[in-house]
Amino acid sequence: SSSFATIDQLMPVLASCTKNALSKEETEKILTVVDKNLAISSTEARKISGKDEGIERSFLIGDKGECVILMTRTWVRGDTTLADDSCKTVKFCVNRKTGKKEVVGVSRDLRRRSINKISGEEFWDRLPAEKVLLELFRGEEEFVKLDFAVKTKHKFYFVMEYCDQGELYVFIKSGKAASENMFYALRDYLVGLVKMHAKGVIHRDLKPANLLLYRPAPDRPVRGKIADMGSACNESDKNETKLFCGTEGWFCPERVVASHSRLNRDNAIAEATTTQGDVFLMGCIIYAMFTGHPFLFQEDMFTIAEMDETKALGEMTYWFSILLYFPFKEEIRALIYNMILRDPSKRCTAKKALAYFDDAIFSKMQKGS
Repeated sequence: SSSFATIDQLMPVLASCTKNALSKEETEKILTVVDKNLAISSTEARKISGKDEGIERSFLIGDKGECVILMTRTWVRGDTTLADDSCKTVKFCVNRKTGKKEVVGVSRDLRRRSINKISGEEFWDRLPAEKVLLELFRGEEEFVKLDFAVKTKHKFYFVMEYCDQGELYVFIKSGKAASENMFYALRDYLVGLVKMHAKGVIHRDLKPANLLLYRPAPDRPVRGKIADMGSACNESDKNETKLFCGTEGWFCPERVVASHSRLNRDNAIAEATTTQGDVFLMGCIIYAMFTGHPFLFQEDMFTIAEMDETKALGEMTYWFSILLYFPFKEEIRALIYNMILRDPSKRCTAKKALAYFDDAIFSKMQKGS
C-alpha cells in the first residue's frame, strides 16, 4: 500500500534499531508477514508472532491499524533494562506506516524478589491506570505521546514516540546540559507541570530519568517532554495518595517525614502528597540541569527529612558562582529557591513558577535573540 513506508525507507531505520544487520531478503519477508496481518480486520490491538513464518521478530498492531516491528531476539541499540525490582524494559522499534523509529515500553509480571519489593502483580494492576493518564495528555506536546497499547497474557506494551535526545538524566551526566540552551526544554517541563496539575494529576516520580528531550530540527534547541506516568495519581484519590512511591533521593521533605509517622502513617502520607511535591522536585531538577548534579540533601531519606532551605540556598549560591557564564543566573536561582521551600504552603505553585519564568527569563531571552 502507498500508505506504508517502502522497504528502502525502512531498511536504514531498521538498521539503526539493531546491531544484528537485516538483509533486504529478510526485511521483505518481515514486511510480507506484517502486511498479511494488517489486512486482518480487527479493532483490537494485538501482538503477532513471526515464528510460524521462520522469523525471529514480533509485530505489534494497534487498534487503528498502526503496526510496529519490534526488534526481539536481537541486540537492540539503546535497549535499556531498568533495576532488578522494576518491570519495564525499553526497546526501539519501527512504525510500519510512517517508517519512523518509535519506543516500546514493555511491562512484565516479574515474580516477587523480596518481601520489601513491590510484586509484579501489583505493577501489573497499575498499568491500566498509567495508560489512562498517558491518554489523558496525548494531545499535549509537553508529554510523550502514547500511540497505542497492547496487552498479552504476560506483557503490557506501550508504543510511544521516539525522543531522539534521550533522557534528561543522560544529558546532564554527559555535560551537554551546561553547553546547550536548555530554556526551551525547561519551559516545556513547566508548561507540562501546569497542565498536569490543572487536571488534578500528581506525577509523584519527577526526576531527570523521567524527562525526555528531542530536537525538532538540527539547528533548533532541544525541547522537553514529561514521561513515565506509572506513579502518577489523581490528587482526589485518597487510596492512591496514601501510597509512598517514587525514587530514592527524589522525594519532597513532607512526604519523607510522613512516611516515618508512627500514627496514622497512611493518612499522613496522603495529606503530604500534593501537587506542591511535584513543584519541589521540579525545582531540584532545574538545579541539576544547570549545575550537573543533585542537591547534597538528596543523598538519602534522612538528609531529605532534615533538609534546610537556607543551606540549600548557600549550596546553590556557591555552585552558581563557579559555573561558566550562562544568562539569567540570578533569575534561575530565585526560581529554584521559591520552588524548594521546605514549607509546601510557602512554595510557589507550578502556575506561578511558569509565570515568573516567562516574565523574568523567557520573554527577555526571545527579545534578545
